[in-house]
Amino acid sequence: MMVSVGHENFANSRFIIAILKPDSSPLKKLRRSAEDERMLINATSGRKARSLVVMNSNHIILSALQTETLKQRLNIDKSKERLL
Repeated sequence: MMVSVGHENFANSRFIIAILKPDSSPLKKLRRSAEDERMLINATSGRKARSLVVMNSNHIILSALQTETLKQRLNIDKSKERLL
């Protein structure tokens, strides 16, 4: 199932490992490392990044949505998946 990460951008929820706040120093390093390795996907549409979505492919998705918003969308997505 696909989950919206904001601004008409979507990620496959089955491949999401973690949704994190990008404020800490280790996560800033992770972001720079992903950018250097061309594994960073910027889905902010020019807005401030409020969450990092870590994928099982080692890609990092930057989202302008709050981590709590993404978590709620992911939980809604998972409940729909159970109904199928």
